[in-house]
Amino acid sequence: MRQKIKAALEKQLAQAGLTNFEVEVLSAYKQGFFWLTEKILPRLKKTRVKRILIKVARVKVDRKTPQRFYPEPLRWLQELYPVDEIMAKTLDLPLSQVVFELKEPSPPTYEIQAFNQEGEIILEEQFTPQTTTRTFLDVLPEWGQVTVSTGWLQIKQGGQIVLQEKIPTDLEKIWDFYQKDILPEVYKYILKKTQGEPTLAKQPYFKRLLVEIWASEPDFRLGLDEELISSLESIHDEIYFDTLDFCRGITEVVVEEEPKEDTSRYNAPGNVMPLIHPSTEGEPPRVKVSFEDWPGKSPFLQITWRIQDRPSRQKKFTFPRLKPKKIQIPAFYFNGEKKRLEKLIIEVAAAHKKEYFTMLKIIQTFRRLVEKGHLNNSFTWPNLKQLVLRLKGDSLEKEEILAVKSPPLSREKLRPADAEGSFSIPTQEIISPEMCLKLAARLGQSPWLRMYIAGQSREKRPIPVLEAFHPLGPYPSRPRLIMAKPVLYGSGRQHANEVSSTNYILKLAELIATKKEYQELLKKITLVLHPLENPDGAALAYDLQKLTPHHSLHAGRYSSLGMDIGYQVGAKNPLLPEAKVRGSLFAKWRPDIHLNLHGYPSHEWVQQFSDYSPYLFRDYWIPRGWFAYVRGIQLPLYRPWKQATEGIIKLIVEELNRDPQIKKANQKFYDRYYRWAARWQPHLDYLELYEGVNLYVKRRSSRERLLTERQKITFLQETPELMDETARGQWLDFLCRQGLAYLRAHLRFLAETKWTIVRIDEESNQRIRLRFLRGRPGEKP
Repeated sequence: MRQKIKAALEKQLAQAGLTNFEVEVLSAYKQGFFWLTEKILPRLKKTRVKRILIKVARVKVDRKTPQRFYPEPLRWLQELYPVDEIMAKTLDLPLSQVVFELKEPSPPTYEIQAFNQEGEIILEEQFTPQTTTRTFLDVLPEWGQVTVSTGWLQIKQGGQIVLQEKIPTDLEKIWDFYQKDILPEVYKYILKKTQGEPTLAKQPYFKRLLVEIWASEPDFRLGLDEELISSLESIHDEIYFDTLDFCRGITEVVVEEEPKEDTSRYNAPGNVMPLIHPSTEGEPPRVKVSFEDWPGKSPFLQITWRIQDRPSRQKKFTFPRLKPKKIQIPAFYFNGEKKRLEKLIIEVAAAHKKEYFTMLKIIQTFRRLVEKGHLNNSFTWPNLKQLVLRLKGDSLEKEEILAVKSPPLSREKLRPADAEGSFSIPTQEIISPEMCLKLAARLGQSPWLRMYIAGQSREKRPIPVLEAFHPLGPYPSRPRLIMAKPVLYGSGRQHANEVSSTNYILKLAELIATKKEYQELLKKITLVLHPLENPDGAALAYDLQKLTPHHSLHAGRYSSLGMDIGYQVGAKNPLLPEAKVRGSLFAKWRPDIHLNLHGYPSHEWVQQFSDYSPYLFRDYWIPRGWFAYVRGIQLPLYRPWKQATEGIIKLIVEELNRDPQIKKANQKFYDRYYRWAARWQPHLDYLELYEGVNLYVKRRSSRERLLTERQKITFLQETPELMDETARGQWLDFLCRQGLAYLRAHLRFLAETKWTIVRIDEESNQRIRLRFLRGRPGEKP
């Protein structure tokens, strides 16, 4: 697009009679990167350059004034990423000959020197990006200021600048509009809805804030691994995370314990949905905003009428809101032959007589509307014939019988599993919630796997779980299985745009269903597989990837309310019912090891209106290969736990390094991360390598890891991170190989560990009690 602008300007200048002129059109996004690649690199290609030195100014950080976050001292270095490999490849130089140095925070921001074989300078240039300073969030000015790259016009004559003027970019204008016209209105609405006191208990504040954007912006892949340059993706992340953080900032959180992190994740304002269309080359920008709330707590009917020559009149009928004391199911009748419920009795105890008669009146009105043909006479529910409402109010009681009919099948009936070998889990295709359900159901038809629906999401999507144990039967003794064999629990896609874990969890289930060596493992191990924790977020991400397939799509990261479901696990009354599933599986299976399978962006993560790098996720700004957090016990006081941690580290390293491609790729990404991050800020962007595999095991906090009651049962909890936002095709297949290698390490560990089982005979109150206990975390064989 910039080439078209350049050609148009040259044509206009020529038509104006000018002959001796030069036009340059540079990018206002990642200005330093494009200055080097589009202005300096073409000149260097004509020389015999042997070494390049790039000096970059640090950012001066003033920490005297409190604000939401401070800029990175390396901000201007970050804006060059990954120019060293681009230049080295283009100029056929060893990567070590493209060198960076940091200098004091003073102009110019960038200085480049190129040297020949003799060490002589053959090119020397400098450049300072054009910026503007603005309030981070206009509605919360106390959160501080940020520096934003901006557009500019510069005219020189005879080497002298005769005109220099800043020009806001299209995305700056969009961001200004969002800050000045949208967020203040959202703020007003929240204050009005919460009577001026926004609290977590009053969330969600709205149903959806949809921001749809069309703009002509840089949005292309670099041809270096999965790297992407996209100011459009940047505005997506800005709208999503900044809006959630704004809602978190105005919300008073009252909980029993302090939240783990002061971020937008402990927050459920509603669905924030930036919908960014692919670049509309050469077209003017457009924005469409839709703000939608949930239906009112009480239904109402509003009638407006007008009689000729008279003003219109209006009347509102608010229907009563029922708050029964108790709702329970005292009985149901199941027909085993027809596999359906013949009768379901629901008992509703009214809070008082008035409510009891109101409920009766509602049912009577329903019947009158049915008689007049205004309503259907039956409710719809699968495999239920009759619904009985038993209404109670003090000494009053009445039963109302309602007909029920089965709904038509809403989706394709699941076919029996194909012959062995003909069914394969896709590893090059993102799996949607609907696909996951169907694939899990087919896997569940294997004699080695048990599939069931463990819960549903807030938006009513089913959550499948697969269990693999031996012997498999309809009524297994779970306590006996837990006592006899260790349990490995793997959960995937807590953050639903981190797509790969669903694929490789289901792939492991496929291997269990089809491969004898995996089936043999079930004699020693029990597996609980939870392939998709967050189906609502996954549905959002799946729809978004159809539009911008290589973006990270963080709008699908959290739940439909903008809350991280991990922060709801264990809550007594969670806003997100999907958060109950993990806690339920923990309570049922008491796993020895829990693997919480995650991912992160496969390319640079930019938030251009937040001082460039993502302020909530600073150490994730660029990829660093495969890595995992292994939260094991390190103190010698807890020797068995320490040995278990050391044992799993050894096997993870073995399995990942067994694949030469994985080993080579990890080394490449670790080296890149070191050059751009770890060498400059080892306190924040560090690597912890074990024989070439990055595992974060050592304690970095001020508090020691002591043995907890939970760790006596679940002795290892780990979080691997794969570069899967948003992976597809061969890249997704490669990540699935990494994921399976990691899972194999844990299967080996549990299968090879020696487990001590003791029998305890006790007598009490003339009774004999027999118990079997299995020691954890086991011993080395």
